[in-house]
Amino acid sequence: MTELDDPRRSVPRELAPLLRMEVAPVSVSIFEAIEKSIPEYGQFRDNVVDGIRQALVKFVDRIAAPDAEPDPHDDIHRKLGAWEFKSGRSLDSLQAAYRIGARVAWRHVCAFAERRELSLHLMSVLGEAMIAHVDELVSLSVEGYAAAQASAAGTLERKRRKLMELLVGDPASNWQVVLDAAEAAAWPMPDRLSAVALEPSAAAADDLPGEVLVNFEDATPYLLVPNPVAVPRWLRGRCR
Repeated sequence: MTELDDPRRSVPRELAPLLRMEVAPVSVSIFEAIEKSIPEYGQFRDNVVDGIRQALVKFVDRIAAPDAEPDPHDDIHRKLGAWEFKSGRSLDSLQAAYRIGARVAWRHVCAFAERRELSLHLMSVLGEAMIAHVDELVSLSVEGYAAAQASAAGTLERKRRKLMELLVGDPASNWQVVLDAAEAAAWPMPDRLSAVALEPSAAAADDLPGEVLVNFEDATPYLLVPNPVAVPRWLRGRCR
């Protein structure tokens, strides 16, 4: 969706002050509906309420000043996506919360239109604008979730690379340092460990068990395979 296609630009600007008066009561209604359907969000009331309020304020701000540059520091919805990942959840609950919020907001829009005697056309314009806004918020949260996921994967990969360096280092590292590194890398320390040297042309594969430590970056790539681990067909085929 381009700026010119944005239906929020079609909403008359003079409605912005009137809609802004609705932000507080609509925020409360949306939170109550979300808390009822997704009880776990109740314990994060401040974060959820702040996200709802900012979503509504951003909607009104876009109507009031459609050409204004977005605030680069206003990233609450990316943070909500990242928060879901860091809490060990999928995006299902957050996306459900957005759908609930959209339904409640639409009911308020209908009541608002009736009080202000708005035309059916203007109601339709407001509805399209609201849907576009929710779609944008969902996209921001997906971006935040993906960024947090990528960051965590990169951090874990660095920790596992450090662990590999400790395990194959000469002289051997202090054992407690190794144990601490294994814990930080979320890697269960095995009783035995097998090192598997690979041909320099060996290609990386993503079908190895998560317990196998992988180094395809060095000139002499290798694996560290905990025992007992069922070495997959991929590894057996390359060890022949």
